[in-house]
Amino acid sequence: MRNEWRRRLGRRAYPREHSTQLIRALFVLALAPTSPIRSLVVEQLLWREFYRWGASGLSRPDIETELRALAHAFRDVLNTTWGHTHRSQSAADVVDQTLREILV
Repeated sequence: MRNEWRRRLGRRAYPREHSTQLIRALFVLALAPTSPIRSLVVEQLLWREFYRWGASGLSRPDIETELRALAHAFRDVLNTTWGHTHRSQSAADVVDQTLREILV
């Protein structure tokens, strides 16, 4: 899964590399979405990325585009590694929802 993630959003394929902590946290959230502690950690990491992108000059619409690209890439990675199964779809839906909530 890590190799697929690097292929999809690594330095060679994507202009901005996402933090390893954020990616790991999103995968953990997808695997165990009912844990409130995991949800809190992911939310904190997302806010940290959000502010980091803002500090690097990205506007709010640019950050929204970035998060949509991240959610889309995450869904692609899950579908590639797990196949188009119910598990990959529900895990990707959890991540999509979490990324949407950070923008509210």
